[in-house]
Amino acid sequence: MHTTNTNKTFLAIAAALLCAATGTWAAPELPTTAEALDDKGFSYFIGLSQLHSHYREDVSLMPIRSKVTASSPLLVTGALYAVTPDWLLSLDNETTFAPRTATETWQATGPVVAGVTLSSPTLQTNRFRLSSSRTRMLVHHRWQDQFFLLGGPEFHSQSFRRYAYESGPDGLVRIVNGQTSEETSAEVVLALGAAIESEAVRHQPQHYSLRAMVGVPVWRRVESTSSPQARFTGLGGYDLTLEARYSRAVLDDVHLGGWVKFSRAERSRDTAGASLELPRSRLDGLAVGLELLWKL
Repeated sequence: MHTTNTNKTFLAIAAALLCAATGTWAAPELPTTAEALDDKGFSYFIGLSQLHSHYREDVSLMPIRSKVTASSPLLVTGALYAVTPDWLLSLDNETTFAPRTATETWQATGPVVAGVTLSSPTLQTNRFRLSSSRTRMLVHHRWQDQFFLLGGPEFHSQSFRRYAYESGPDGLVRIVNGQTSEETSAEVVLALGAAIESEAVRHQPQHYSLRAMVGVPVWRRVESTSSPQARFTGLGGYDLTLEARYSRAVLDDVHLGGWVKFSRAERSRDTAGASLELPRSRLDGLAVGLELLWKL
């Protein structure tokens, strides 16, 4: 019995070697690198999205602070590209669309301003409109499995438009009829962070992503129609963002899901000459929306 089993084993091995030598048997082909990358990455558009912003300025030359809460529809587009199995590239853009106006309130942080004892902390109100655009290019390097390290530049443009000024009860602010001012800022921010990314939409039942980023300005220019001769270029401050998305397949290569992003941008005080000040500011944002992802 032992000899028979040995012979059968020997014959099986010999048959396999003979098939391999004559080309009648071949190992299954593994997908090439190009084939493996073909299903990675996606494009997306976020519709029905809304951005809620809280903006604050703290003036140092006087004990004054401004606050405003505004909202606007937001258009968000982007894509994720697989360059190699361990290197990805993402491009994203967020732009406000038909931003709504809100009322900004300037208040004293102390009982006395310019030597006048106040009866009300409200010094001034005005209408406020914030328009913004943000373009981001990030390189993703696989650290382990679905964990990535991120880095790249962000390009920001913002416009703060103020009009319909009204002085507070104490009349300390002189108002010019029809007065309108606009402050514009342009920035380049270097962003670094980490992400969990499932990478693919095609042939996948779900997609998920979570990004945490910190950024610092490396170039900045702020100008205002109120002081057209002044230009502020200070780089103090930081950005923080936390972004998450989740979607489910509605077709083999199309997903529908949700997106949420929290952001904070703080900028340090800057001056031009002895009397012109760009106050310290903070902009907090919460954006939510429905997104459509595809890989065609």
